[in-house]
Amino acid sequence: MEYSAPGEREEQLRSRLQAILAESQSSHLQHRLAAAEITPATLQHTTDLTSVAILRKDELREIQAAAPPFGGLLGVPMSEIKRMFQSPGPIYDPQGPGADYWAWEAAFVAAGLNAGDRAIICFSFHLTPAGHMFDEGARALGCMTIPAGIGNQEQQIQTLAHSGATAYIGLPSYLNALLDKAAAQGVALALKNAFVSAEPLPQSLRVAIEARGINVQQGYGTADVGCIAYECAAKNGMHVRADMLVDICDTVTGLPLPAGEIGEVVVTPLNPVYPLVRFGTGDMSILSDAPCPCGRTTPRLLGIQGRLGQGMKVRGLFIYPHQLQVVFAGLPTVRTWSAVVTRVKHRDELKVLIAANKGDAELVRQVTDRLHTVLKLKCSVELVPSRNLLNPGQLRDERVWE
Repeated sequence: MEYSAPGEREEQLRSRLQAILAESQSSHLQHRLAAAEITPATLQHTTDLTSVAILRKDELREIQAAAPPFGGLLGVPMSEIKRMFQSPGPIYDPQGPGADYWAWEAAFVAAGLNAGDRAIICFSFHLTPAGHMFDEGARALGCMTIPAGIGNQEQQIQTLAHSGATAYIGLPSYLNALLDKAAAQGVALALKNAFVSAEPLPQSLRVAIEARGINVQQGYGTADVGCIAYECAAKNGMHVRADMLVDICDTVTGLPLPAGEIGEVVVTPLNPVYPLVRFGTGDMSILSDAPCPCGRTTPRLLGIQGRLGQGMKVRGLFIYPHQLQVVFAGLPTVRTWSAVVTRVKHRDELKVLIAANKGDAELVRQVTDRLHTVLKLKCSVELVPSRNLLNPGQLRDERVWE
């Protein structure tokens, strides 16, 4: 479908969409369709879905909390779920049957990976789905995978060298850190291709990595729906996944915008297991329908231009203000707090400032430990006078992408 004529692809998508809507056991989806007065029989074009209200990512936590774990969002019986993950929020993510449930294989092919490649996966495999979704896509392609996760770089560099790994899958900033450390130790690596995701890839970082002889291409997706878009060799935008409906929508009306205008990325995965129709990712982008030299006919997302909603992605994981509030609710000596995310040497840094009635190194240690437990991220904590706190009780993003 990547190379199909747009009209042919539209007909295939409409037919599959009708079948999913007709067979879905999702009570939440059926309620949304009824509110929009849509039935499978009345669906003539995929654009008819625009009358369905957008389901925003920030809503998932409340929907699922009302009826754990999936809040009526599953389209199949629970017995068909292979794995269940928890993303920050908490939000629960199902994995259904199939060798490449999240559909990353095509993205890896576009990035130059091949059967027989040895791919190190540097995403977390603990509770969150990222590591597993990329591992399964790479294995579906025929790669040997190394489920390395995040952290313990010394061991990872040793494994990279001993295995002769030819491909890297993970955060671009983490790859840069591994390469710097390997170079400092005089360790030669065999990496040829890198598929990076879960954080922006500034041109300066792409150039720095490719100067080491490693081709770098990026993809975009979420824990909720898997792959959404990915670069081809032309590297002039990310082709939207061929079997997914992707719109750029006005943030006020929720209606699709013409190509070239900025809006929210709204997707409908044709996934009977988890049919998140008109799912608002909260990410902002621009859609291009200009022809691509690679020959793929799918439109392209021109990068991620910002974010709606309360969630902020830091080192590939979402964090929310309410998570910080939970941390400090159990520490009555902390009067107020402020958090800021910056970018240092191509790496996200989270600093939390606290003002307390009585504070010392032990309080800083307690806060640091609690933040790591709740956020699953390492961050720095600093005790400051109340007057030094800007925007108390808020999470600020001061990153500059160059």
